[in-house]
Amino acid sequence: MKRLFLSALLAISLFFTSCGQLKVFKGADSIPGVETVYVGGALLRIGMNSAGAEYADMGKEYGVDVSGLEAIEILDTETPAAIAKLKPFVDRVVKEKKFEVAMQNKEDGELNTIYFSPQDAKQRSDMLIVSQEKDEMSVVLLQGITFKAEKKQQ
Repeated sequence: MKRLFLSALLAISLFFTSCGQLKVFKGADSIPGVETVYVGGALLRIGMNSAGAEYADMGKEYGVDVSGLEAIEILDTETPAAIAKLKPFVDRVVKEKKFEVAMQNKEDGELNTIYFSPQDAKQRSDMLIVSQEKDEMSVVLLQGITFKAEKKQQ
């Protein structure tokens, strides 16, 4: 009986830890007209391992390591009604995760903004890219980008 109880407890624990997705835009997929894509860490690691060394080293010359990405979340819509409902989700995430504007560009009615969240203890940050036009909005969230200062050789 004890073994059965421990096995059940372990199974429940594994279930909840495996389901602990890092989705930030929870509920956005229920907005009519919003297309969503979520790629979790396991699939990203499989992709990085199979892509080869040139992809694993991508960005490292600039002090950015994307090989340890935890998740990618993409939202896209092409209807004004869906944009009106999606925008509050984006604004909430920017506020809650304390994103800071890294770059913003407005040209011909299109507003593009790149945000970064403050780094955690492991020097990881999240990058949020928001592109909005009158009838279109795209949101891309990269979770777990690592910034590393390269030491210059003397």
